[in-house]
Amino acid sequence: SLGPFPKCTDASNLRLPGRRVTILTTAALPWRTGPAVNALLRALYLAKRGSSVVLRIPWIEPEAQRQLFQDGSDIFESKEEQEKYVRTWCVEKAGIDSAELPLEIRWYEATYVAAVRSIFPTGDVSSDLGEGENDVLIMEEPEHLCWFHQGRRWPELFRHVI
Repeated sequence: SLGPFPKCTDASNLRLPGRRVTILTTAALPWRTGPAVNALLRALYLAKRGSSVVLRIPWIEPEAQRQLFQDGSDIFESKEEQEKYVRTWCVEKAGIDSAELPLEIRWYEATYVAAVRSIFPTGDVSSDLGEGENDVLIMEEPEHLCWFHQGRRWPELFRHVI
């Protein structure tokens, strides 16, 4: 036996009202991978449930996007153009209008590394977390987010890290 199951702390209890959640992921639509789709659906669910959510997704310059989307379809010249694509997908595929939810999309600079078919941040993602207290952080593919992370440790920046 592993002993008694530990109780939730205030920091780890995601059911408490008023939680502010940051979801940090290594991919964004139109790349239809788990980190892109799961992070977005999780953000929609948590925002629909009433949590304030910031979805941090990578911005890849158009030239690097051409490596990722070699057929030339889905190349975005601006973050706003890609955000419009993401929010339209929410309505058309998930049936949820993200504009009506407490969901903010924020970008961090990243690049696509073809040798490992992965996206990596090009700077310290923790340096521009925004104003206010950082409450809960949910990381998609934390190994990709932390391989080159030079900033403070995530548990020093957030009350609870998943």
